[in-house]
Amino acid sequence: MANTASTQTFEVWFYIGALLGLYGIILTAAGVYQWIHLPATVLASRHATFWVGVALLAVGTIYLSVYWPRSGNAIRASARVWSK
Repeated sequence: MANTASTQTFEVWFYIGALLGLYGIILTAAGVYQWIHLPATVLASRHATFWVGVALLAVGTIYLSVYWPRSGNAIRASARVWSK
């Protein structure tokens, strides 16, 4: 298939960023719930679920912003670099 200007490629890192963001949203929501209703565990006051969710959301956002599909020369240049 010829590489045309309208062809867009999605790198695997874009999907990894989307999954990290999705998991971050889920964990952050669970962390907010656990912040209100503390579970009966020893370190519940540290709110680990909330902070891990925020960290995953931040990393996912970074990955999505870096690997967001772009049109034109940026995609062809990226495809050339990774195809070598």
